[in-house]
Amino acid sequence: MYHPIPVPASFTALLQRQHGAVTVEQARACGLTRQQFRRLCRSWTKLGRGLYIAGDVTWHAFAWACVLRGGDAAGLGGSAACYVHGLIRRPPDVVTVWTQHARPALVHGTFRSQFRRKSVKLRGEPPTVGIEDALLQHASEADEHALVEAVTRAIAERRTTGERLRRWLGRQGRQPQRALLDALATHSDQGIHSVLEWRFHIAVELLHGLTGLERQVTPNGKGRVDVLFREYGLVVELDGREFHDADRDARRDNEHALQAGLVTLRFTWRQVVHESCAVARVVQEALLIRGWAGPVGHCDACRPANREHKV
Repeated sequence: MYHPIPVPASFTALLQRQHGAVTVEQARACGLTRQQFRRLCRSWTKLGRGLYIAGDVTWHAFAWACVLRGGDAAGLGGSAACYVHGLIRRPPDVVTVWTQHARPALVHGTFRSQFRRKSVKLRGEPPTVGIEDALLQHASEADEHALVEAVTRAIAERRTTGERLRRWLGRQGRQPQRALLDALATHSDQGIHSVLEWRFHIAVELLHGLTGLERQVTPNGKGRVDVLFREYGLVVELDGREFHDADRDARRDNEHALQAGLVTLRFTWRQVVHESCAVARVVQEALLIRGWAGPVGHCDACRPANREHKV
């Protein structure tokens, strides 16, 4: 008959802090004997020699296990670091770990690790590279959409600035998606705080010659708006949410209408991304009605000659 294993409080705290990931060496350092640990870990998930996860193998548990496998001075980088910093919504299946030593990869279900050898500055728990390093490394693992999401969020939440990111970028040699990073760093300081706002800026505003707008402003000191053509009393709101509060949006639109006659146009993700030319035409028509002198801009896809040719 087995007696209950006395678990030191320090070991319990360690498991909580590391989301269940632990090594045999850590258990011994907390006072557990080898026999006690063997009894304790019988139902745990073994990821490798001397490396276990108590309980469910969540993303955070696996990431901690990867850092422990990396050894001293190992830490998360790339997309994994961006997720830990809260800059992307979905955890990456591939967990990047910077380490000073070569390590065999860990794999569990859809999770897998990649170990890269380099000495980096780390902070926090689990040890993670800083914001700027995380973003630049994320560029080698992410598509355009995911990179825009991370950079715009980091700047919108004041975790970094466009100027600081440009300085970091200038220190790099070969850098994946350098042009996009530079453009994001330049324009995000001008009030572009989301992927949808970036898409509107590129596909609607720039390609169709819309100028004179302001972003993230509070007309008459009431309620922030995404885009404002102040001279013409036109507001553009961009709704990237899958579900939104129609009543709240209607109330906000009504408030805009009462504020010096502001008119609100509202566009969804699908419209901006897949119907950008139509969105641009609606904005242009609204501006023309309110006294805008033009000129009406067209991109290559929607200029009149191309439309006639396609017909």
